[in-house]
Amino acid sequence: MTRFVPGMILLVTILAALINSVLGGAQSLSLILWAVAGVTIIVILIRAYVTGAGIDLLGSETNPGYMVRAHILLNVVPLTYFPVAYGLAPGNLLEVIYLIPVIVFFVTGVRTWKLCHRLFGTKLYKIFQIGNRQMLFLFPGAFVLDMAGWPMEDSDLFTRLMHVYFIVHFMLTGVTVSLLARDLHRYVTGPSASGKAGGMP
Repeated sequence: MTRFVPGMILLVTILAALINSVLGGAQSLSLILWAVAGVTIIVILIRAYVTGAGIDLLGSETNPGYMVRAHILLNVVPLTYFPVAYGLAPGNLLEVIYLIPVIVFFVTGVRTWKLCHRLFGTKLYKIFQIGNRQMLFLFPGAFVLDMAGWPMEDSDLFTRLMHVYFIVHFMLTGVTVSLLARDLHRYVTGPSASGKAGGMP
């Protein structure tokens, strides 16, 4: 159970920051909460990178051997977005700056969760794969609508979608990384581990 502690800390911290913001609480408290969340995210992503290295080793020629780690490293995209979203960095040309790396993030996400579902069979990873594929259409669609001024000028659909999606994304990150580490451990140490390794395409 201790493996889930960082994820629960992250979840509670983000929820507290959101509640404080909705209730109009002190901005200093929000900054502290988001700072704690940011540090926790970095710790979790370091662990995720180590786990991802183990998963990449189980990949095949359809997975280049770095896809999971690439997806984990691309979390820098939403991490650099949050200071912009909360007015701590310039927001000009936000969509132009973030659209391409966001697309790359979801492309690697689709391939990462497809590999994890194939290896471990967990239905949650299939859901993540489908979700990432849908985001590949939603984010560019929001970008186009913003550029066209629909439904109104300065509607910022892309920014709102980015905000909501990545809040949820990071709330789930800690728990997801713990599940990946558990599934990888079971896969490698299970009674049929040698057979699995030998049977990989």
